[in-house]
Amino acid sequence: MRQPAFGWQLGGATLDPAAAPSRTILFESELMILSLLAGGASEVPPHLHTRHDEFGCMLEGAGQLWIAEEVLELVPGATWAIPQGTPHRGVFTAAFRVVAWFTPWDDPAQPDRIECVMPSQ
Repeated sequence: MRQPAFGWQLGGATLDPAAAPSRTILFESELMILSLLAGGASEVPPHLHTRHDEFGCMLEGAGQLWIAEEVLELVPGATWAIPQGTPHRGVFTAAFRVVAWFTPWDDPAQPDRIECVMPSQ
C-alpha cells in the first residue's frame, strides 16, 4: 500500500493560502484510486487526462466545472463523469470537499494531466 495521504495541488491559484488543498486516499488498487480532496477557493486550469477517466461527487462547497462545452454548477450532491481525453476545468468559489475517482490508478506524484485549451464557452 502506498502513502495514505499527501499534499495535493489543484494545479492553479489557491485564493486562500490558509486553506491549502489536501488529498487523502480512501482506497486504491491497480484499477482505480479514490480520494477525498479538500481546499479553499481556487481554480483548476484547463487540462485533460490521456489515460484516465475521472468521476466526482461534491460533498461541500460551491463553484463551476466546465467539461468540454458544458458547465456544471458545483453544489453539494453534484456528480460528474469525465472520459479520458476530455478537456475540463473547475473553479471553487468556497471551501470544498470532493470525492474523486480516477480509473485506472493514477500516480498522485506524477498525475496524468496535460494542460490544454477549452472549447469556446
